This record gives sequence, structure tokens and C-alpha cells, in this order.
Amino acid sequence: MDQMTGFASALTRLESALDKLERAAGGVHDAGEALTELEALRHKHRRLKDSTERAVADLDALIASRS
Repeated sequence: MDQMTGFASALTRLESALDKLERAAGGVHDAGEALTELEALRHKHRRLKDSTERAVADLDALIASRS
């Protein structure tokens, strides 16, 4: 379960970083660079979320197989 807490914490931190970056992008002179960074972070967020969902599904299947 510690690993799941770590995933949830990482997702929360990444979502917070995305929000901060979006707010900061409004005042950046080179908006293109900020938007590129934002898209990179969104892609990382999607990969982490997908990985977390797969891990949860695997854990659910393992728990179900032990019942």
C-alpha cells in the first residue's frame, strides 16, 4: 500500500505543478516555450496516471485471485 500512497502523492504533486505552470504561462514572454513545457508535463502526467491505473488493476486482480 505504501507504493499506492507514493503514486497518489506523485500524481498530486504533478497536478499541482501543471496548475502552477499554467498560471505562470500567462506572464511568460516566450509563451511557446512555456506551452511546450506544459505539454511535456501533461504527457508525463498521463503516463504516470496510466501506469498507476495498471498497477491498481494488477493489485485488484492479485487480491481477487487470493480470495
